[in-house]
Amino acid sequence: MEWAKISLALALYPALTIVLSRLLLILFPWRRSHPAQGTFTLAALAAFPGVLSVVVISSGSTLFEASWLLVYVTGLLGAAALVMISVLCVSESGRRFYLLHLIEGGIRSLPQLRERYNHDHMLETRLERLLKWRVLEDRGGRYRLVRWSAYWYSQFFRLWGRLLGFHWK
Repeated sequence: MEWAKISLALALYPALTIVLSRLLLILFPWRRSHPAQGTFTLAALAAFPGVLSVVVISSGSTLFEASWLLVYVTGLLGAAALVMISVLCVSESGRRFYLLHLIEGGIRSLPQLRERYNHDHMLETRLERLLKWRVLEDRGGRYRLVRWSAYWYSQFFRLWGRLLGFHWK
């Protein structure tokens, strides 16, 4: 019976996180103009104690058993939260990590950073990377998608964002 409750909690946690994420966007529409992972992380943190308490309270265990169940389910839900947040943060974090890499590499002034971290440079860098990975090919200045698995992977993240209430243009 315990395993069934734990499994149910793990199944309900992402669903509750998604519901809370959308609720945050309804209550605070200004959050749509901020990075998505901030809202999602708040929702994941808010869902955490609710799901955790339901599992522990409904277990009907002794205090000692409930304590170990609390530790175990906390670890499981924490791992689930990290996976969900990581899935959402794939591109958002990458941009910030690149900026930190530039600063650590010696580009420290704002004009230098603007020159290296502008939209044109980022677009060129991403296109070079997609060409190198053979996701795209350049046919006389026109790009063509070669590896459709990358497209479907990107679609997953686009749909995941839409499920959470974010719509990228």
